[in-house]
Amino acid sequence: MSGDWNPLQAAYTLNEAAKRQQTQTDALVGEMRLLVRAYRETLAALPIRIEEGVERALPNAAEVAAQSIAANWTAANQHADAATLAYSKAQRAAPWLIFGSIGIGLLFAVLLGTYISLKLLPSADHITELRMEERKLTATIDELVKRGGRTPLAYCDDKKGIQHLCVRVDENKKSTTPGYMIVYGH
Repeated sequence: MSGDWNPLQAAYTLNEAAKRQQTQTDALVGEMRLLVRAYRETLAALPIRIEEGVERALPNAAEVAAQSIAANWTAANQHADAATLAYSKAQRAAPWLIFGSIGIGLLFAVLLGTYISLKLLPSADHITELRMEERKLTATIDELVKRGGRTPLAYCDDKKGIQHLCVRVDENKKSTTPGYMIVYGH
């Protein structure tokens, strides 16, 4: 039975994959936010670093400041580019994953509903057979009732105390067939 296709398991697996993709997207967005925050902090601290550098090495202040600015800007740009690319990829993939999951879930629901209706609901031929069988059984019951099928039966003991199935007879009416008696009420 492990080889059978299970729509609920497939939907569950697809849902788990979508959750993993969402977790990865959230992690990338969080990383991008951290990078942007680091970029802003670096940018805010830059004038102070420039001023400190100028105070320490006045003759090389312009050169040191330019190198520091360039290095910080380059690193910040690289991180921002990487975060932008990751966010862009996640942003493009998210709608496809969401709508794909919904579409596959709906498809599974329709297939499951169809499968259940085909397996559980009787066919028109089966219904016709059941109706014919019901008519035959009703006719048989009617015939048995005409022949005394509703005659009350009971268990009674014989002279030796052994129980037998008994029927009430009309002792006032005599049968002309030897060995038979008339059932009470018929």
